[in-house]
Amino acid sequence: MLYILNDAVVELTHKCNLSCLHCGSGCDETTARGNEMSADEWIDFIQQFHDIGARRVFFSGGEPTLKPGFCELLRTAHDCGLQFGFITNGFHFQDNLLETMESCPPTAVGISIDGSPKVHNHIRQNQQSFRRVLKAVGQLQDQKIDICAVTAVNRLNWNVLPTIGSLLNLAGVGNWQIQIAMPFGRLAEHRELLIDEDMFKKVCDFLYHFRQDYPHIKTQAADCFAVAPADVIRDEDWHSCGAGISGIGVDSEGNVLPCLSWWSPDFICGSLRKQSLKSIWETSPGFDFNRKFDTNAVKGQNCAGCELLSECRGGCASLSLAFTGELHNSPFCYFRSFQQGLMS
Repeated sequence: MLYILNDAVVELTHKCNLSCLHCGSGCDETTARGNEMSADEWIDFIQQFHDIGARRVFFSGGEPTLKPGFCELLRTAHDCGLQFGFITNGFHFQDNLLETMESCPPTAVGISIDGSPKVHNHIRQNQQSFRRVLKAVGQLQDQKIDICAVTAVNRLNWNVLPTIGSLLNLAGVGNWQIQIAMPFGRLAEHRELLIDEDMFKKVCDFLYHFRQDYPHIKTQAADCFAVAPADVIRDEDWHSCGAGISGIGVDSEGNVLPCLSWWSPDFICGSLRKQSLKSIWETSPGFDFNRKFDTNAVKGQNCAGCELLSECRGGCASLSLAFTGELHNSPFCYFRSFQQGLMS
């Protein structure tokens, strides 16, 4: 079967100017990896990505705006005709970045918003973070760049989602993605912050009702919520994890992964410093967990025997791996939680 690469999320750098409690990468100011790809190497990747026929690249980190040459990467993606964007903590936009975005506007910029001012600043471990986020939102709106607020749900903020939603409505932010914080990186050391099944159900209930009450805000549950009918917690039906099927992740050292959310030496599919992107995509056995999925091999208690298993392949692979140590065994699934009917 021919698999078509459409999307990539790339970690430009492991360095970050914050030390957030829920960081899945464990990033901070001191954790830039010693052998990170240079801007020139990333430009080569972007060109290979375009040549293979892919469409969307999203720059992540760490904090991607700290990467030397970041503006040139945006220009390269723009000149290649790709859809592109980046996710940022919004702490500081330099003038040259704003100028670059004016001439090479990204498809969207993801801004991390994690709660009310007090909760957000606590999670971000910086008392200026919320104020800087609002400033960044204003700067992007001045340039008419689409903003997507991104919230990683954990025990510190799951119950303040209504506050975040009200803020986004007042601020005129038109897109909101809600995802589940996963125990990788720094959060692996703070598993007491992870949500449980009851909280998950309440978050789903909030999503359903918020979407009805604020239809002008495109509010979406991320892939980690797994299977749900269209127009309930996201706009479209969700069928399966796209890791290695239509998308990849690339870490800051050029290692290609099925998904950037679950970095591990055990799941490296190839190195851009040793192979072409095309070769890795077409020949790596590292994608076989999804490409050669076998329902009979699934033994985990969460997904084995489910009537949708052959279609969804056990939900979000990164969430399953993070919470259970196994693939195809997602602990959270809208379908499983609400298969007796929709929300009241």
